Amino acid sequence: MLSSEEEIIDTIQDNKNIISLIFVFYKQKQGDYFDILKYVEDVPPSWINALFTTFEDVKTESIFKEEYLRQIFSEKWVNDFNEASFNGKNVWRKTPNLSSLIRTFFPASKRSGVYDKYFIDIIGDILAQIPINRNFLIKSFLKELRDKHANNEKFSETIISLQSLYLLIFLYKLNLIKGGVNIEEKTSLNTSEPAKIKEFFKNHETAFNSYSKRAVFLEGVLAKYLMDIQYAQRKSAPFRSKLYGLKLDERKMRKLLPQIIEKLREYKKAYSNLEQLTSEYLLKTEENGWDISKDEISYYFTLGLNLGGIFKGKGDENE
Repeated sequence: MLSSEEEIIDTIQDNKNIISLIFVFYKQKQGDYFDILKYVEDVPPSWINALFTTFEDVKTESIFKEEYLRQIFSEKWVNDFNEASFNGKNVWRKTPNLSSLIRTFFPASKRSGVYDKYFIDIIGDILAQIPINRNFLIKSFLKELRDKHANNEKFSETIISLQSLYLLIFLYKLNLIKGGVNIEEKTSLNTSEPAKIKEFFKNHETAFNSYSKRAVFLEGVLAKYLMDIQYAQRKSAPFRSKLYGLKLDERKMRKLLPQIIEKLREYKKAYSNLEQLTSEYLLKTEENGWDISKDEISYYFTLGLNLGGIFKGKGDENE
């Protein structure tokens, strides 16, 4: 989890709970002095093993496999997410692990600010098996996503979308999201869903566990399709300016969908099944009530905007 302790953790993770561990996080000061920043005690080796096992398990999900990632990034992408390179260069600056993943959203830099306290608190809470506040986590995801979106850093925005989804699924699998998974009894519709979309929601049902999350995600997918068409024909995507800087809410979701469909028709394009499915999920959301915050609306829309390429096949726009 933390590079300097990896050898020790590798040794103890397979041992039974005959010992308990204490983690101390400290910061060196002048001379021989240091400040203790976090203290976590009574951590059983079985929990360390669960963290390692689950982190490895997440990377086997379809969205993180090379086949899907090539649909998002092009044929220049090589290997699965954790071992990936793009155009011959490593995607990850450091070896992917839980610490580096969390650091993405709680950085220490001149550009983004210094979030060391939050970074250590999140790691400490995970070690102590304390659930993470979902709204706080989503807000942290959005901070980085909006920064990349505002600076038109498309590749980085998509990478961060995948990293955030990786961390979210990891925490859901360990029941470390405050409030629990709470999957609705039925989130699929009676109508026929396109096979790729149905498979995606089934494989990632912990993260897409309500009608509202699926509705805004699919709306983001449609927005991506529209902007892809605009860029192909005009070498620019003017509809991007209609996305409110990824600061979205229920009212804006209702307003955006007909605008996207109308604009697609101007380009003589139609994604009939996807448009119908998005509308039906949105209708179900209105009937059952919006159960996600404004930040979650913005986040799930952004995921669709960046990951929607996995659903698109040749000739889809003419269906």
